[in-house]
Amino acid sequence: AVALAAGLCNGSAALCDRPLDRVTFAGAHNAMSAADVPGWMFPQHERGVASQLTDGIRAFLIDVHYGRPAASAIVTDLDAETASRAKIEEAVGPEGVEAALRIRGRFAGGDLGPRGLYLCHGFCELGAQPLGPWLRAVADFLVQHPDDVVLIVVEDYVAPEDLAAEFDKAGLADLAYRGTGRAPWPTLRTLVDTRQRVVVMTESGRAGVPWLLPAFDVMQETPYKFRNPSEMSCAVNRGGTKGSLFQINNWIDTTPAPKPSNAAVVNAHDALLARAQRCREERGLMPTILAVDFYRTGDVIGVARALNR
Repeated sequence: AVALAAGLCNGSAALCDRPLDRVTFAGAHNAMSAADVPGWMFPQHERGVASQLTDGIRAFLIDVHYGRPAASAIVTDLDAETASRAKIEEAVGPEGVEAALRIRGRFAGGDLGPRGLYLCHGFCELGAQPLGPWLRAVADFLVQHPDDVVLIVVEDYVAPEDLAAEFDKAGLADLAYRGTGRAPWPTLRTLVDTRQRVVVMTESGRAGVPWLLPAFDVMQETPYKFRNPSEMSCAVNRGGTKGSLFQINNWIDTTPAPKPSNAAVVNAHDALLARAQRCREERGLMPTILAVDFYRTGDVIGVARALNR
């Protein structure tokens, strides 16, 4: 059943008349990697996308790769990838690479299924799920919540046309934002009324599909390779100072295995709110995405709510 519009925008009437770049969205980094989804060797969240949406996450950072199914795993199709293997190795570190290659070696010379698009972090051998069902879960939620707007940032290793085709099959392409990606952004109410409730950005910025916005043309961000909380800065990173959207990366990098104990520190309400406010002051931008690991640890949703007051 389709829910009726309630006159709210992302749960708040006060947000309806604000442009997109004046709203903060609670976000999940590597949102697909969850402990309640089978097969993830190094999960980065407690629960998968359906629970994330129900709990209040509205921005999703995901990685999409080509993969091929083997007997008991998904094998990364490195021959079809559109980025260098070195970049993939950077994502999971030497330990992750060794684990992936050990798994990969078990299927050497074996029969592999057809190539498809999978959510994987670095190597699909370390955990993967088909992109299509994940996107359909988002689409199902949006049908049930017709006043909500979500952001999806894709670290993409696939052709734009292949990525767009999966969004189309899931029913999300019809809800994609079709604007320029530059200020002035539409208000949340306008996005809802014009059925453009899914803003999709790709990190590669490859051309070919107009509604796949080049992430670092429209968005700025902070660094993301922090080894301890004292290193967490608001310095300019990818995107320079060009875009009007602003992503705060708020996790401790312990590649390949993220630690909930770190999230308990950096996602704590007071710590996360203080950092977001500091970054807002230093960068002169309202935080658009607060991206964290282990979204149920700490209070990213409460901090986003506080920033939106």
